[in-house]
Amino acid sequence: MQPPWRVPYRPRATPLILCGLFFCFCAVSLACRAATNDRGLILNGIITFSPYGASVFYWTLSASSGLFVVVAILAFTGVRSSAFLELTADALLIPRGSLGRRPRRICYTEIVSISEFSVVGSKSLGIHTTTGQCWIASTLLPSREDYEALKRFLILTAASNQSLHATAAKPGS
Repeated sequence: MQPPWRVPYRPRATPLILCGLFFCFCAVSLACRAATNDRGLILNGIITFSPYGASVFYWTLSASSGLFVVVAILAFTGVRSSAFLELTADALLIPRGSLGRRPRRICYTEIVSISEFSVVGSKSLGIHTTTGQCWIASTLLPSREDYEALKRFLILTAASNQSLHATAAKPGS
């Protein structure tokens, strides 16, 4: 992969719908439990709630689940966004969100290093620059192949930048 390269950078609909449905089910179940509760609750033998305290606990969990439903709905609006991650001849352009803000522009010469971390099989690529850092989530790219191609390109770019900086730092070069 070489610039110019442009891929959609937005959440996928299926996981958002499934998460929203799961937390909707949790919110409704916990609300029913809270509304009909007449017993106390003991959590791991450490915390003991009275019947009233247990009901408050269930209502709190229900409200928290409801907030996750709202987050899923708001994130779903990003599914239809026209956000793109782009590689140009001299920079990487990363979308900042669906509120119409201009994409973040990272010149290849600013890239200092690349890192990666994984949470439950979902990988993110850290781009460390002279002015800060940003992250690219693999789940927002169309495919794992696109993520791996982008990672290879950025690692090679960072390596060539380091060799250029090392050469420039040597006296008499």
